Amino acid sequence: MSIELVNFETSIGNNHNVSIRWEVYDEDEVLFYLIEKSIDGLIWTKLSMVESDGFEYNNYQISDEVPAAQLTYYRLKIIESNGQEVHSNIELVESKADNAGHIDIQVYPNPAHDFVKISGQFSNYQIRSFDGKLLLSGQNQEVNLSELSAGMYFVNIQKLDGLMEVKTLVLR
Repeated sequence: MSIELVNFETSIGNNHNVSIRWEVYDEDEVLFYLIEKSIDGLIWTKLSMVESDGFEYNNYQISDEVPAAQLTYYRLKIIESNGQEVHSNIELVESKADNAGHIDIQVYPNPAHDFVKISGQFSNYQIRSFDGKLLLSGQNQEVNLSELSAGMYFVNIQKLDGLMEVKTLVLR
């Protein structure tokens, strides 16, 4: 790989957005950059894709206007023309945003047997195994778990304010 990632950093702006900046040398073999974010450091979602300018030296900056309410992890994935992928270091940002309007999401009963209920205002949910595999998804407040085996799962809940909340669920 000919590219040199000189710097990858994040910072919080005045309106609680997160600024993500990176600096590179020799990006002529780079197709694009994927900026990913996570609230647990395990399950990553695409925040943005930026095409490479192909210059000898360049710096880039994007902004995450909707960071998570507390902790958010960020990383950069570099995609080269030969298909090779390289990840940057991981940056952890702790938001100091005012959570006065925070709407509490509950998943109960927990531990559960055949079903759980999700209370609060949300648009959808995903139930994932600990290795990140999507097992169930939907929008209803009562979730049938009878197809799942006993174990621990992540419940990713997309709230109406755009924030994602993750709960751990134990199924017996």
